[in-house]
Amino acid sequence: MDIETVSCKDPFSNPADANHNDTLVSVIVPVYHAKEYIEKTIRSVEAQTFHNWELILVDDCGGDGSLELIQKIKEASPYGGQIRIIQNEKNLGAAMSRNHGVEKATGRYIAFLDADDCWLPTKLEEQLLFMRQKGVGFSFTSYEFGDENAAATGRVVHVPHKLDFRHALSRTVIFTSTVIFDTKIVPKEQIRMPDMPSEDTALWWTILKTGVCAYGMDRALTIYRRPASSLSSDKKSSVKRLWNLLIRVAGCGKIAALFHLIGWAFHATMRRIWFRRITNHIEVWNRVVVLLSDLAETAIATLVYAMYWFRVYYPELESPRISQDGFYFGPGLKLFRRGHVVVLLIYVILVCVLLRSLRGNKAAEQKPGSRFINQVCALVLTDVITYFQLSLMNNWLVPVLPMVRAVLWQALGSLVVSYLTYSIYRGLFSAKEMLLVSGTEDVDSVLSRFSTRSDMYYISRVVNTKKLDENAILQETDLFRNVILWNVTGGLKGRLAKHCYAKGINVYLMPETDDVLVKGTHTLHQFSSSIYLLKNYPMEAEQRIVKRLLDIVLALVFIVLLSPVLAVTTLIVLADGKPLLHPSERVSKNGKQFRMLKFRTVRKVQEDGTLLYIRGGRTLRRSHLDELPQLFNILKGEMSFIGPRPDRLDVYSARCAENPLYACRTKVKAGMIGYTQVYGKYNSSVEERMNLDLEYIQNYSLWLDVQLFIFSFKFFTRADDERQE
Repeated sequence: MDIETVSCKDPFSNPADANHNDTLVSVIVPVYHAKEYIEKTIRSVEAQTFHNWELILVDDCGGDGSLELIQKIKEASPYGGQIRIIQNEKNLGAAMSRNHGVEKATGRYIAFLDADDCWLPTKLEEQLLFMRQKGVGFSFTSYEFGDENAAATGRVVHVPHKLDFRHALSRTVIFTSTVIFDTKIVPKEQIRMPDMPSEDTALWWTILKTGVCAYGMDRALTIYRRPASSLSSDKKSSVKRLWNLLIRVAGCGKIAALFHLIGWAFHATMRRIWFRRITNHIEVWNRVVVLLSDLAETAIATLVYAMYWFRVYYPELESPRISQDGFYFGPGLKLFRRGHVVVLLIYVILVCVLLRSLRGNKAAEQKPGSRFINQVCALVLTDVITYFQLSLMNNWLVPVLPMVRAVLWQALGSLVVSYLTYSIYRGLFSAKEMLLVSGTEDVDSVLSRFSTRSDMYYISRVVNTKKLDENAILQETDLFRNVILWNVTGGLKGRLAKHCYAKGINVYLMPETDDVLVKGTHTLHQFSSSIYLLKNYPMEAEQRIVKRLLDIVLALVFIVLLSPVLAVTTLIVLADGKPLLHPSERVSKNGKQFRMLKFRTVRKVQEDGTLLYIRGGRTLRRSHLDELPQLFNILKGEMSFIGPRPDRLDVYSARCAENPLYACRTKVKAGMIGYTQVYGKYNSSVEERMNLDLEYIQNYSLWLDVQLFIFSFKFFTRADDERQE
């Protein structure tokens, strides 16, 4: 049996000379007086569902027979070729033993595991997937206490989703056996533990001090073997070690060290209170935080309005009503306390309805910037309605500047509430861990989509319906609270959805066309049981009339308001000496062809993929001015403001030949602003974009058009027809 001997004076090997496998994980285990535990630890590595690992066992001259036992395990193990044994020349301690293991490691990833701890079988697979989604080089996970036999006790230590150097000084939650480093991000020469008490914490702080952040995966994948006799640890020694680390490693002064020490005690206490008593009702507390945020937003908006109501508008309404021509319209409005309450209550109801309608109350779903914009849109619309309400009460327009100032103060309050709520929410609730059940092996698209909201979700495990049978998949879903069904078709999709629903598991479905159509049905209660009606006409006659009138009014308003912009753009385009407009044949309602108008531009794609627009020697980035002539298409009735973006004739014909259902997109007029633009992505598949447009058609309402029109100011991007050309 070959055993590598490491001298304590050996220099650190140059990682640039090492042949790193792009996915190989080097597992470093220091072994000292571990004969009683080491076999179970090794078996937990061998049981990993991720098989591309090397196990480096560093014997620290314990002399208890651990080395001989490890040799026997290696000889008998089917993974013996992946197990390497290193023997120190003399006893060096855990820190130097880990350093020697790191020196000999050949993998891209470095994982630590203590000789008496154990991993759950999916530990490496889940944590590497987590690191891949977030693109991070330093990760750690939650862990669970185990008894003398490494049997889980149910006591879990949860971890925050992110730690930088400053926050790590008061949160010693990174447990050694949960850590994995990516040496492409954290250089291998930095992964060296100092020979001092709490050497692991000293290493974390040293790395974090360089600007690297550690990302926590709040999923207990490690069993921390801790006998019952040692559960009451020496807090005095812990405080003393932490104090020395703060002074020697972090470089804190005594006052700063005391501050971080108090923070450490506070966070340790809060972890016990929060995670032991509150996480059992996590959904309830989640909703409580969201409701408190909504109440705060509504309260601020109402208080600001109340201030201007009592200081400006009620005195204005209370004074005698005299027109601009001097006519007397009678005495002013007189309200008692109940009247003021009714006025403010009407305002509160209006704010709540519009915040909900424009998604300004989605604290748990949106990033603070998006939520702030939605809130501002709702508040502006509320104050506009209120302004005209007050003007009607006054029989003449009331002063507008106070209402503008009110909007500005309300927007400032919304900004504070949005970002404060997001900070509190992310501090209290970790990102949701999810199981991805995929019907295809290519899962990069779904991983990339969920990685855009890594603050809210992360996929910790992937199972494929073609590789596992149904019973095995059902057993996997029972281990998670959130499951994604992606490209799962047929009866299996329904059975998985029903199983998860019965178990109280949240299910995220990738909708297929039939799901979209069913969502747009109407329920009939004219029979002994409910029946779903899938209508073949998306709009009622009165809806079509109102929609057309709104298109005409809005098109005229925008043409007038944007006439200076249209004139300047016309001059710039004509300066190129080319035709002003670039008409292209498009398809609108019922497949009818029309010539969609755009300003002509010269386009250029840079090496990095950035699309540039060149006019008259000037270079502009992603201008939307090209689309303005489509206002005249709207006036002519060929397009609408809101509707599926029109395809070129050849593209439309090809897609209809591929999928006849694609023609259903033309049940309504093509739009300048599409549902896909606001809620979807242009790099998604044709089927997904079709489903989004069908969802708009099947669930059509005039209020939906209003919502999309408002959201378009935030989400408006260049239409997909630009990418077809």
